[in-house]
Amino acid sequence: MYIRRKIRFKILFLDSWIFLLLTASWAAFAVYLHDFVGLGLISIPIAPITTIGIAVSIYLGFKSKETYDRWWEARKIWGDIINKSRSWSNKVHTLPFLDNGTPISDTVKKELIYNHLAWITALKYQLRETSRLPKGNSLRMFNHKFIPDDEFDELSNFLDTKKLDQLSNYSNVATQILIKQGQLVQKMTIDGYLDSRKQVSFTESIEHLYDAQGKCERIKKTPFPRAFAHIGQIFTWIFMLLLPLGFIEIFEDQGLKYLHDALLQREYMFALVPFTMIISWVFFIMERVSDSMEDPFEGGVNDLPLNAMVRTVEIDLKESLGEKDIPLPVQPINDILN
Repeated sequence: MYIRRKIRFKILFLDSWIFLLLTASWAAFAVYLHDFVGLGLISIPIAPITTIGIAVSIYLGFKSKETYDRWWEARKIWGDIINKSRSWSNKVHTLPFLDNGTPISDTVKKELIYNHLAWITALKYQLRETSRLPKGNSLRMFNHKFIPDDEFDELSNFLDTKKLDQLSNYSNVATQILIKQGQLVQKMTIDGYLDSRKQVSFTESIEHLYDAQGKCERIKKTPFPRAFAHIGQIFTWIFMLLLPLGFIEIFEDQGLKYLHDALLQREYMFALVPFTMIISWVFFIMERVSDSMEDPFEGGVNDLPLNAMVRTVEIDLKESLGEKDIPLPVQPINDILN
C-alpha cells in the first residue's frame, strides 16, 4: 500500500512513459498523414469523440467506485481479523483455569497463541497465491509485486516440524490450523480448564475466524467481472485513438485564424501532440488506478499491506506472552508498505 500523501512523479512516470511515448507518436503520425501526406479525410468531427469521452468518463467513475468498495471491504475484514486476534489473546490469558483457580500452563498458552499466528500467516500466503502481477521490487505504481518468503519457512516460526509435515498434505492450510485449534480447545475442556460457557466463547472466536477467512476467499476467488472491465478498457483505448483525429480540425482552424504563414500553420498543428498526451494520460491513469484496486490481496502497490498487518498481530500476541524476541514493525520501502 502506497502510504505517502503525495505520489512521486517518478513512480507515475515509470508506469506510464511507454504509454505517453505511444500517444505522442500516434498524434504526431496523425498530423503527418493530414498535413504532409494529404489525407484530409482522417480528420473527424470532435462531437462524436466527445460523446465517447463522456461515456468513458461515466464508466471509469463507476469502475473506480466499485473497485474501491471491493478494496475497502477487504480492509474492513482484515481490521476485524486484527481485533479478533487480540480478543483471542485475551481469552487465552484469562479464561482457561481449573476450579481451584490453577491457570493453564504457559506452554499451552503459547501453543494457542502460536497456532493463531500460524493461521493468520497461512491465510496471508493463500491470499497472495496465483497473483496476476509480476514479481519484483520495481517502483512501478500499478504493476508491482513483492517477492514473498516461503510459506512453510515462515510457519516454522510458530509450528513444530511434526505439525508442518501434517499441514503440507492439505490444500487449505489455514483451515486445517483452525481445526487443530478447535481440537486443542476441546482438550482443554476435557482437562477441566474450560466449562461449557468458556468453551462456547472460544468456539465462537474460531467461528469468527472461519467467517473472516471465507470473506477473504470470496474476494480472492471472485474476480472483478472481466467482460465489464475488459470492454471498458477497449472503449477507453478507442477514445484515446480517436482523440488526435478530432483535434486536427480544431487546431487547423486555430492556425488559419491566428497565423498567416503557411509554414507556421503547419508547425502549429504539432501543438495538438502535447494536448493529446495530457488528456489521454488522464484517462489512462484513471483506468489504471481502478484496475490496480480490483484484487486487494495481490501484493501490489495499492493493495492491502498484509505483511504489515500480520506483523502487527504477531507483535501484540508475542508481547502478551511476555516474550523478549519481538520482531520490529514492517517498514515501508520506497513509500510502499507491503
